[in-house]
Amino acid sequence: SLLSLRFVGFVPDGDMPALYSAASLFTFPTLYEGFGIPVLEAQSCGVPVLASDYSALPEVGGQGRAVCEPL
Repeated sequence: SLLSLRFVGFVPDGDMPALYSAASLFTFPTLYEGFGIPVLEAQSCGVPVLASDYSALPEVGGQGRAVCEPL
């Protein structure tokens, strides 16, 4: 299958569940996230998550995500 990456810009809150649900993978390799709401939102839509191991993300994502070290 082909990998497709799209930068969509601003998305209204009401459209986020459909956007998450259409994704094959949600990546979040951030150094600055405070709590990790985007990780929880993606997980609640059933999307696999790859998130950094910084801040609160390891606790928020739990066993339901893979971790990476951001560059």
